[in-house]
Amino acid sequence: MAKGGHSVDEFTIRERYTLGLEQLDNTFQEFDVVYLWLSKENENFHVYTLHPKLNCVEAVWELSQELVDLLPKLINFVKSIERK
Repeated sequence: MAKGGHSVDEFTIRERYTLGLEQLDNTFQEFDVVYLWLSKENENFHVYTLHPKLNCVEAVWELSQELVDLLPKLINFVKSIERK
């Protein structure tokens, strides 16, 4: 966004972000591998590699509480694997 591009208002960006996270939370278990990355000001952080069908998680970075709240199913999956 900092460099421009087509015009999208902030409300739409935030709405799509939230809907995208909701979709991720509802579908991540359908995939063989899920890589979760965070980006901020041209920096990328690898957070998780999930292998839902193998019940395997590689946790690299902690998620903010905001993302924890938006991804309850994914977080419960991670916690269930960590307890094993």
